[in-house]
Amino acid sequence: MESTDSNAFAHFASMTSINTQSHISYAVLNSAFGSWIIDTGASDHMTFDSNLFSHTTTLLSPVSVPLPDGTLKPVTITGDIPLSSTTLHNVLYVPNFKYNLLSVAKFLADDQHCTIFYPSYLCFLGPFN
Repeated sequence: MESTDSNAFAHFASMTSINTQSHISYAVLNSAFGSWIIDTGASDHMTFDSNLFSHTTTLLSPVSVPLPDGTLKPVTITGDIPLSSTTLHNVLYVPNFKYNLLSVAKFLADDQHCTIFYPSYLCFLGPFN
């Protein structure tokens, strides 16, 4: 049985709601490192592909991740995934998930980047260390 304590919902994959309207905001990044959904609603980076990791760590206490389809998936592994010019840290490995998610909020906080959104694309600038 999966945990339903307060930690269970600390990580989520793009489930947002304002009043009665739900929305998901994302773009897709295709690269030699796989196809990544750049998601403004995800709290963490997530992947289903264990081959992308350069380093992994087993969590001392598993977390549960609610996915957009309403299912709750246990996560026991996190790690680093190198991209072309940066590394995503603390990426959650969700084996039964179908996508790779890059959390905009986590990316901006971890590496001190900024993002500029345009009507049909976005730009990441930085890092500003």
